Amino acid sequence: MSWTSFFTDTASEAVYPIMPLYLTRTLGGTAMAIGVIEGAAEALNSVLKIASGRLSDRWSARKPFVIAGYGISTLARPLVALATSWLHVLAVRLTDRVGKGIRSAPRDALLASWAEPATRDTCSACTVRWTMPVPSRAAACESVPVVLPGAVPGAVRPHAHPRVDRGRDARARS
Repeated sequence: MSWTSFFTDTASEAVYPIMPLYLTRTLGGTAMAIGVIEGAAEALNSVLKIASGRLSDRWSARKPFVIAGYGISTLARPLVALATSWLHVLAVRLTDRVGKGIRSAPRDALLASWAEPATRDTCSACTVRWTMPVPSRAAACESVPVVLPGAVPGAVRPHAHPRVDRGRDARARS
C-alpha cells in the first residue's frame, strides 16, 4: 500500500503545483476560479473523509474504499490535459478529491491496524513532494502535454492492494 500511495502522491505533486499557472495563462481562469476550484475540492475531500471513515467502520471493510479511492484518482488526473476551461478543471479536481476523500480514512485505519501499538504513531502512508523544474512549469502555461507526465506515476503504480496479506486484513476487521 505504501508504494501505491507513493506513486499516487507523486502524480498529484507533479500536476497540482503547476495548476494555477495552467489555469490562468492557458485556460484564461482568474484568481477567483483558482479559489473556487481549491476550496470546493478540499471541502468535498473533508466531507468524504468523514463519510468513508464511518462507512468503512460500520461495514468493517476498508480495502474496497482504499482501492476505489486510488482508482478514481488515477483515472481522473489525466483528464486535466483535456480541459478547455476552468470549469473542466473544477470537475476533474472534484473527481480526484472524491478519490482521496474515499480512501484516506479507511487507509489510515488499515495502516493503524497493521502497526504494533508501540509504533502506531509513526505509521503513515508514504508521501513525496515532487516539484517540477521551473522550465517545465513555464512550458505548462503554454502546452497541455506537460500535464500528461503527471498522470504516469499514478497509472504505473503497483497493484499492491489485491495482494494484501489476508491475515493482516482479517486482523483489521476484528
